[in-house]
Amino acid sequence: MDTSLEYLRRLLDKLKTISFWDRCFRWGQVKTMLVDANGDLQRIAPSLESVRAAGVKAEGQLDVERNETKNLRESLQFIKIENVGLRDNHQRFVQEKEEFQKRIASLDEKNENYFR
Repeated sequence: MDTSLEYLRRLLDKLKTISFWDRCFRWGQVKTMLVDANGDLQRIAPSLESVRAAGVKAEGQLDVERNETKNLRESLQFIKIENVGLRDNHQRFVQEKEEFQKRIASLDEKNENYFR
């Protein structure tokens, strides 16, 4: 892409250093450089439009990804809350199981004592 903008760069460098006498007597040279630079701009114009279209498409995809990230974060928060509730339920069920096992053990012992 550097070579496709060479004429444009030359024109800008020339315009930076142009003197009053160059404006009066060498304007034809500047005009030729303007035509060459215009050719450079015409060559890069289609690629500029495709880059703009790609940028718009990328912005749309970025918005979609941001929304998806937001939804995933909300889902993660909901799952964390649900996980805490499930852990509490699990802990309660483990305690009930232990209580039932102790109760069964005591009932088994009472049965054994009863049948003796």
